[in-house]
Amino acid sequence: PERPDGCAIFVKRDRLKIISSESMTLALSKASQDEGELQEEDVYIRAQNQVALISALRFVEGQGPSTPIILGTTHLKSSKSGTGERYRKKEMLQLLDRMLKVRKSYEKAAKKDSVVVLAGCFNTLAEQTSYAAPLTYRTIKGHRLGLRSVYTEDLARSTNRVSGGEIYTTWKSKLKGPFKRESLTKGAIDYIFYSEKSLKRLRVGGAGVQAT
Repeated sequence: PERPDGCAIFVKRDRLKIISSESMTLALSKASQDEGELQEEDVYIRAQNQVALISALRFVEGQGPSTPIILGTTHLKSSKSGTGERYRKKEMLQLLDRMLKVRKSYEKAAKKDSVVVLAGCFNTLAEQTSYAAPLTYRTIKGHRLGLRSVYTEDLARSTNRVSGGEIYTTWKSKLKGPFKRESLTKGAIDYIFYSEKSLKRLRVGGAGVQAT
């Protein structure tokens, strides 16, 4: 009941070793009085607590460099409203700040840069919508982790784009209204972000990691 949406990290153990792993509950249902932007009444949103996972990984000896990999994933609130987008922004900031702390601790111990990868269903678009500005996406791009998007930046500028040049990660069909007419929606609401600077030394594409 408290955690209706989940997420998971799957690792190929013959290639990667999990050094540590932790979970977070992104609870925003009890906003303090000074967070006026979260005081709007929305029973559906307030009834939810989302979760996130953070794992620190290393390649098995002989499979890759010893560079630490900090991997995070989450499934943010899906409510398509201005309130929902503000909640997603707050949730994402919690996760980003925690990943930054984990990264710093491993870099201090290993005395070398680490690679950061953030993936999951964020239920938000990278551009303005009819109900809100892209607050969550801007929060990720503006964070000190310095993350770059595979879909909205790399793929968008690549010549190997999907048919028609449109990039999307979800395509849903729903029956709406009294006459149950079909409504199609599609867009890029799932993401893979990575730390561009440190990833130049590591090929994560073949690392054997999946976050969902």
